[in-house]
Amino acid sequence: MARILVTKKYSRNSLLKKWCDTNDKELICRPFITTKASEQIEIKETDWIFFSSPRGVKHFLENYSIENQKIAALSLGTAEAVKHYGYACDFVGNPDLETTDIGLAFRDMVLGDSVLFPISNRSLHRVQSVFEIDQIHNCVVYHTTPLQLNIPENIAVAIVTSPSNAEGLILSGISDKTFMIAFGKSTEAYLKKHWDLAKIRVTEAYTDAAIIQQLEAHLD
Repeated sequence: MARILVTKKYSRNSLLKKWCDTNDKELICRPFITTKASEQIEIKETDWIFFSSPRGVKHFLENYSIENQKIAALSLGTAEAVKHYGYACDFVGNPDLETTDIGLAFRDMVLGDSVLFPISNRSLHRVQSVFEIDQIHNCVVYHTTPLQLNIPENIAVAIVTSPSNAEGLILSGISDKTFMIAFGKSTEAYLKKHWDLAKIRVTEAYTDAAIIQQLEAHLD
C-alpha cells in the first residue's frame, strides 16, 4: 500500500481521504509546524478583515471580536473556520485561482475600502501586494515555527501545504527520493531550492480534486 503524507489535517469525509481509501492508499496527516498567538497587539478599525488561513481565524477570533467589519476568506477551508466561530464570509476566494489572482478579485470588489490582514510572522503578503499601501493593515496575530518530527517510513508522496511545512519536512530529514506535490507557487519555489525539480509538481488549484489529479498522474 502506497503511503501519502500531507502536512495538514483532513477530515474523514474529505474527497482526498475517500480517494485514498478507494485506491488502497494510506493517508497520513501531519503538520510540520506549530503556531503560537501573539501578545499585546493593536487591532486597527477597518472596513474588512481578510483571513488567509484557518490558523489565522483561530488565533484572531479566540482573542479578538469582530464588530461591524465585513469578512473575507482566502479559501473554502478558511471560510469553514470562520463559520465555526459563528460568523459568515462576504467574500471567499475561488479555489481555481492562484493566491495573487484571488487578491486581485478581492481588491476589485472592495475598491477603496480598508482591510485588516491577521497574519503569521512568516506571511508572504501575496494578497496584500496587489493593494494600495494605505488600504492595508497587517496584524501579526500568530507566530509559525517549523517542527523537526519523525518521518513515517516508506512515504511515496508528500503533499506540502506551505513553505513553512516544507522547511519542517527538510529539517526532519525527509528522503530526497520522495515525490513532492506543492500547494501553490510559493511552496514550489521553496522546495526547488532543496529538491530535484523532476520530483516536484504544483497543484493547479487549492482543491482535493487538483491534488488527486497529480496523485493519479504520479502513482498510476
